[in-house]
Amino acid sequence: MHLVTAFRPFIAYDAVEPFDTSLSLDKRRAWWDKSTETSVERYLRLKQEARETPRTFLWRLNAAATKANVDYHSTSGSCRHVNQFLKNLQDRDLQLSLQGRVYFTTDELEDVLKQVEEMEQGMRRKPANDYDEENDEAYDGLVDQEEVFRAEVPGSWNDRNGRPQGRPDSRSSGHSGAPDPPFHVPCATSSGTPGNA
Repeated sequence: MHLVTAFRPFIAYDAVEPFDTSLSLDKRRAWWDKSTETSVERYLRLKQEARETPRTFLWRLNAAATKANVDYHSTSGSCRHVNQFLKNLQDRDLQLSLQGRVYFTTDELEDVLKQVEEMEQGMRRKPANDYDEENDEAYDGLVDQEEVFRAEVPGSWNDRNGRPQGRPDSRSSGHSGAPDPPFHVPCATSSGTPGNA
């Protein structure tokens, strides 16, 4: 009779915390599950951490898939891997926007996530075209557009509601007497070409 044991060389000896019998039953079960969990189970349970970007989470998921021998480079494997990623993504808005797209490889998904990160970083930065009006010589010659508008409007200006006095408010009367301007929303027809509604 031969004794067979499972040996996992990628787990460091000190990576698993020592078993503590004084811990609560829930914590001891969690320790046991963590130490006996297979790489496939770990891959399937992997969730995005709170301060982790979606792209970093994809990298961690890719590493877990490699350890679990999940072939995410094939067409069907890539589809399952992307679904696994989307299922465990924390950002629901990003999750919904990514679900509508078709990804042939995880590299395509990574490129999209990189673009999303760059857009978010750009939105947090101060715009480079910000300028100081007081120190800009070109601004000194410009006319204030609000003053021009006030000069052209007959009657005095009502600061309370932003409309000239003496003119009826078309919002409260229901109909101002003038016909509504035509408004057409472009939409796709059944043939896929743009049309009008």
